[in-house]
Amino acid sequence: DINAVGFAGHSQGGWVGPLAGSTWPHTAFVISSAGPAVPPSRESQWPVIRTMRANGASEIEQEAARHLFDLWHAGIRSADWSAFDAAIRQARQADWFEPSGISWLEQKPGANDELTYRAMMDYDPLPALRSLDAPLLAILSPQDESIDAMETADILRGLRDAGRDISVKIYDGYDHGMHKLGEHGEEIRWPSLPDSYYSDQAVFIKRAVHSR
Repeated sequence: DINAVGFAGHSQGGWVGPLAGSTWPHTAFVISSAGPAVPPSRESQWPVIRTMRANGASEIEQEAARHLFDLWHAGIRSADWSAFDAAIRQARQADWFEPSGISWLEQKPGANDELTYRAMMDYDPLPALRSLDAPLLAILSPQDESIDAMETADILRGLRDAGRDISVKIYDGYDHGMHKLGEHGEEIRWPSLPDSYYSDQAVFIKRAVHSR
């Protein structure tokens, strides 16, 4: 008796769900919870950039950190780490370097990790999002520690303005797992999901199925 099938994905599922939905013509809806609209190579920068912003780092300093990430990814693609090694030696002298947490880049990935990450790091989610015919609901939180949720929201709203059927739902005060944070952004012992987390999805699904 099933007459409508959709895809729902959380986190990395926010890449997979729209991709699956865009390849199957019968997709009724797609839900992405805390899913990024940028490639993994961009998403991986966010914990460092988030920390830098919290520490009051300037835009120039943030761009310097992003440049290190770009060189790190270039090293993974080419196996030539000379440009990255030179850049990180220089970056170590900057005031922002240690507090940012970016020093983990100095520990280059092992062979197996490198092969796995190389296979996915440049995946661009935008073609799938642009070709998706089914309605999409994106659930995001500004306090997400894993993805730049507001960057993703801006990208999705741009696609919506260009004619895609995309709804963006923002829950303030929740982490990447959509669990409630404390008053000052700290973890709490018994975190809950947003009160309307499931009901909002149900309303969206009913609207999406009805529209088809």
